[in-house]
Amino acid sequence: MLDVAGGAVIGLLFSQVLITPDRIRDIDDAARKLFDELAKGLRKYAEALQENDPAMAEMGLMRLSAARRSVASLDAEIQAARNAAYRLLKLAEVHA
Repeated sequence: MLDVAGGAVIGLLFSQVLITPDRIRDIDDAARKLFDELAKGLRKYAEALQENDPAMAEMGLMRLSAARRSVASLDAEIQAARNAAYRLLKLAEVHA
């Protein structure tokens, strides 16, 4: 029985701690992509305002609207990090 428990702990350690993706880096990448998309859209919109170009303004607005996907991606990464932290806390609680 002790061997089974030890094996389970080692298996969980490898699967949940050592082999899991770096959640902070994933969140950072998603946030960087979001801010890059927002910056590109705002630059295009500012350029359109300077040139008084409604078509270019529409392109900037469309680019800003497309950043919604990046918001969803960032939200998914944050949720995945929360879930991983919750699982680790539950694991630690069980073995404490």
